Amino acid sequence: MIDKLTPRKFLSDNDERLTPPTVFIDALNVTLDTDDEGNSGVVKNVKGTSEVTDSTGIDYTGVTIEVIGTCRDNERGRTYLFVYCSRPSSNAIIQYTDSTNTITTVLKSANLNFSSNSAVCASVVNGNFRSDGTRSILYFTDDVNEPRKIDVDAKDEFDGLTDTQIKTKLSVMKSLGTKAPTASFYYDSDLGYSNFQKGSFQFALQYIYKDGEVSSISLTLSTYTLRRDTTDQSLFRIIQTCAL
Repeated sequence: MIDKLTPRKFLSDNDERLTPPTVFIDALNVTLDTDDEGNSGVVKNVKGTSEVTDSTGIDYTGVTIEVIGTCRDNERGRTYLFVYCSRPSSNAIIQYTDSTNTITTVLKSANLNFSSNSAVCASVVNGNFRSDGTRSILYFTDDVNEPRKIDVDAKDEFDGLTDTQIKTKLSVMKSLGTKAPTASFYYDSDLGYSNFQKGSFQFALQYIYKDGEVSSISLTLSTYTLRRDTTDQSLFRIIQTCAL
């Protein structure tokens, strides 16, 4: 016969020989995690709680707050918290760092537009991204706003930005260049040599961002023709500089 009784209360003083099946005498807080070799489903003991140093500088007195999403970065020992606040300007993304046992602010802005009725789903990607050293890109969505992202290690770049600039910087969809660059061709006596071999050139605009993202190529293309008669190469010998 299968015993379906499960422990329902904790009594550490009981003798294990006299303990009924509905009582347990020892317990551990555990979590399912991934080990250093990438194996999932590893059971780890949860460390005891201790007071965290609050370096966010956010005053939540007299307001309602709620953590509506979290994201764990095991590689860099960080946890990101998405905090809804009844005062819109105090909606925030908070970072907890294991090594220092501190929480700091990644971004505090009404432009986050968090809702207490919609949970945030997030993921973090670590890499070099055209820069020196590892950077963390935090992607998040909440089924209310468009998908967004933030470069956690470049959070200072948000200081002093307008609301429009913050929304643009958070957007995953990078804006398309609407204007093509202008160009001029001329002779520079310091060069004295020309590598131009054709008479027509086209130019387009594409943004390359610090985090490695690139925008689409602009739709408007400018065409510049140096000479229709390509059999006469003398024009290419005297025009060897293009300025954009």
